[in-house]
Amino acid sequence: MLRDRVEFVRGFERLAASAAVVKVGADDAAVLYDGDLDALRTRLREIGAAAVLATAGADGAVLDVEAGIVSAPITPLPGAVVDTVGAGDATLAAVAEGLISASPAALGEWRVLLLRAMDIAAATCRAEGGLLRTPESLADTGALWRVTQAAKGI
Repeated sequence: MLRDRVEFVRGFERLAASAAVVKVGADDAAVLYDGDLDALRTRLREIGAAAVLATAGADGAVLDVEAGIVSAPITPLPGAVVDTVGAGDATLAAVAEGLISASPAALGEWRVLLLRAMDIAAATCRAEGGLLRTPESLADTGALWRVTQAAKGI
């Protein structure tokens, strides 16, 4: 599907430059930018993306915004990881929802938003098929869930 990488990157950057949030992952960095996710994140902010969410699988995620840079590890939830399909999409969906509902400005608010996004990604990984889940939905189905706010530094 990717016939001309240079042209694809040019078009991608043209769109990213005016985006409220751009989500990129380690795979995107590998295919489009020779593997350096941090360099890709920095590049997208430099060209104008208001926020860049960089997901790195088991290494967590970084959110780069005007207020600064916050990172978060994957959230440890009880239960087995069943399917990681949809984890990055879940993280993006939670960040997008947070942009609309919370309008974060201060770095601490962005951190809270990213931690919530990581909670949602972890819950999504506890079920097959990549269906978006929240930690609360796991509790509703009888699964155990407990993440203390103090442990997260909130």
